Amino acid sequence: VDGIDLAVGYENLSLDIEEFENKSVLILGRGNSAFEVAQHIYDATNYIHMISRSRVRNAYATHYVGDLRAINNQLLDTYQLKSLDALVETDLMEHELSRRPGDGRIQLKRKKLAMDPSIQERQETATYDLVIRCLGFKFDESIWHPDIQIEKNLGRTKKYPKIRYDYQSFNYDHLYFAGTLIHSIDFRKSSGGFIHGFRYITRALHRIFEYRYHEKKWSSIILSWFSLTNYLIKRINEADGIYQMFGQLVDVILIDRINYQCRYLEEYPVRLLPRLEEITGYKFDNLLILNMQYGMNYSGAGRDVFAFDRVSASVNTADRSNFLHPVLYYYDSPLQETDFDNVKSGFLPLISSVRIHHIIENVLTLWMQPDEHILPLRIFLENILNINLQQRTVISYARKKMLQQKLTIPVRFYAAA
Repeated sequence: VDGIDLAVGYENLSLDIEEFENKSVLILGRGNSAFEVAQHIYDATNYIHMISRSRVRNAYATHYVGDLRAINNQLLDTYQLKSLDALVETDLMEHELSRRPGDGRIQLKRKKLAMDPSIQERQETATYDLVIRCLGFKFDESIWHPDIQIEKNLGRTKKYPKIRYDYQSFNYDHLYFAGTLIHSIDFRKSSGGFIHGFRYITRALHRIFEYRYHEKKWSSIILSWFSLTNYLIKRINEADGIYQMFGQLVDVILIDRINYQCRYLEEYPVRLLPRLEEITGYKFDNLLILNMQYGMNYSGAGRDVFAFDRVSASVNTADRSNFLHPVLYYYDSPLQETDFDNVKSGFLPLISSVRIHHIIENVLTLWMQPDEHILPLRIFLENILNINLQQRTVISYARKKMLQQKLTIPVRFYAAA
C-alpha cells in the first residue's frame, strides 16, 4: 500500500489509552488483531473506521477460532446502531495514504479518481489523526541460508511455506515444519494454526518420524470385535486430539476379518489416509474411520447458526446433526489419493463402497446414552462386521430398551452414500 509508512504497526502500538483521546482512527485490516485494537481504544477515540477487502467473519458462525471472537466485536454494534464508527470493504491496493496539506491529517484516497462525485467528496472529507496497520504477518525468511529458497503458498496462505500432507517442505526432502507454519493444510478449516490444535499435529509428526526414520510403527492397540463398541464410546467421549483438530485428525480402525479383531490407531492425519500403510507400517484391507465434524452446510460467514431448527432432536435424523459430532466411515478397501478430489475439507470421500454412521449431536458432548448413542453404534458395527455383538456387550439396559420400545434405526444409516 502506497504511504503505508504513515501507519503505526500493531506490533508497535502504544497501550496508553490517553494517547488516543478524541482521535479519529483508521484501522487497516479486519482480523482479531484489528478488532482487539478497536476494542482497546474505543472509549477514548472520536470515531473508528475499519477497512478490509473481505467481509466480517464471526467465529461463532464459521467455527474457526482465527475469525472475529465475540469478546472483540463491540465495533459491530456501534457501527449498526448509528454511531460514527464504520466498516468498509474495498481493496487497499487501489488506495494510497497521504498527509493533507495544511493540517497534516492522514487521508486515504483512491489512486484513480472515482467516477461518482459523491464518493470523491467523501474521500476528501474522511481524514484521520492516526492510522493503525493490522494486516497480519509475513514469513521470516532470514533464518535460511541464502542458497535455500523455500517455496511458499499463493493466495490467502502465502504467508505459510508450501508443504506436503506429511508436513514436509514441498521442495526440500527431509525438511519439516511444525506449529503455526503448517496451518496452510487446514487454513480456516480447523485449529492447526493455534496451540490447542497444532500440539496434536506435532505429536502426529513425531509418530511419522518414528516409522520413517526409526522403523517404529504407529502406536496402536489390538481389540477384539466384541470390545470395539465400548472402546469407541470411550474414545468418542474422551479423545482430545480428534476433537480439537476436527476434520483433520481421525481415529483409524483396521479390521482383521480372519482373527475377529481390529487394530486401533489414534489421531492420524486425514489427508495421509491414502498412504496409511507407508506412514504406519500396517497392512490392511478394511478400515473404519472416526471423524468429528460439523454439518455439511452449517459453518460459514453469514450463516444463521442460531436458526430455530439448528438442532437434530431425534436419533432418526442424526445424519442432519449440525454441531460437532462423531461420524464413522467404513471402507472395504484402502483409500486412494484421487478419492479426495473435490472432497470438502474436514470430510471424507463418499465413494460407492462407503457406509456412514452419524452419532446424534449432544450439547454437552456426552455420547453415552444407551438408546441414542450406544445401541445405534452397535447395530452399525454389527452390519459392517456381519456378526452379532449383542451377547458380548455390557449394555443390557440398551438391549432392554430396544425390546421394550421397538426402536428402529433407519436403513439410510447404513446404506452406501
